[in-house]
This record gives sequence, C-alpha cells and structure tokens, in this order.
Amino acid sequence: MKIALTKKKIVIAIISFFVIAVAIVGTILILGNVAPKPPIINQQSADNIKNQAIEAVKSNDREKAKQLFQQANEQYKTLDDQNNVVDTELQLWILGNYR
Repeated sequence: MKIALTKKKIVIAIISFFVIAVAIVGTILILGNVAPKPPIINQQSADNIKNQAIEAVKSNDREKAKQLFQQANEQYKTLDDQNNVVDTELQLWILGNYR
C-alpha cells in the first residue's frame, strides 16, 4: 500500500512539473508575440524618409521636412552611415538657420 502511495505521489509530482513547465513556456510565447517589435531600420527606409524630406523642402513645408530629416538622421546613426548623418544634420541646420 505504501509503495502504491509513493508511486502515486511521484506520478502526481511529474504531472505537476509538466503542467507548470507548459504554463511557463506558454506565458513566455504569448508575451513574446504581444510585446511590440521595434521598427526595422535599413538603408532603404532611411533613404525613403530622406527623399520625403527633400520633397517637403521643395513644397516649402519646412516643419514636415525638419521632422523627416530628423527621423532619417536617427536611422542613419543607427546604421552608422556617417555620410548621410552629416548630410541630414546639414539639412537640419540649413532649415533652422535660413528662411
């Protein structure tokens, strides 16, 4: 009788362990899918934003151009593209100093 009771406790412990493990893994997977993902930054997306900023300058929308150049500048910094970082910083300086 004691052996059967001990085996029963072992089986219950093993089943409990698996239930807890499944709950933990499920929680991790759910949180991984729910958490916001950072935007993908690549050269093309930064270039697109810079081109939109240039178009905003051409249409004389200085505020929109400043915002877009700033976004492009941040992306170029993330990409470690020094040429475009300098270019966008210069564009921002021009927009801030010349009317």
